[in-house]
Amino acid sequence: MTKYYSPIKRFIEPFDGKTRALIGGLTGRLATRMGAAIRHSTRLFQESPAQRKLLLIVTDGRPADYDDGGDIRYLQEDTRMAVKEAQRQGVHAFCISIDPSGGEYLPAIFGSGHYSILSNINRLPQSVPEIYLRLRGK
Repeated sequence: MTKYYSPIKRFIEPFDGKTRALIGGLTGRLATRMGAAIRHSTRLFQESPAQRKLLLIVTDGRPADYDDGGDIRYLQEDTRMAVKEAQRQGVHAFCISIDPSGGEYLPAIFGSGHYSILSNINRLPQSVPEIYLRLRGK
């Protein structure tokens, strides 16, 4: 059985050198199952006592799956519904994408102002303050 979900850091674990190394070593694998990942993460958030719950999604492309038969609309709608379900449970989903065509589908999935498109992932560190200010205003 292939493992499709790989936790990097749990809420109770420290943000330490090991975590930084894991984040730095991330690579793309298989498909972008956003809906499933959002639902799974939302369930994990229910264990957290935090008053403000932010799910930050960093992706290289649109929702995709190998067993969907190529139905892009279904995958986008599934992800949109997962975002709505998360919101109803008090989890704010925000997406950072490096897909240049993200403007074609991210507004429908996450809503206006709930996503950011970077021209290059190396711009992420410089973009964090702007993204933080946008999120803080929510």
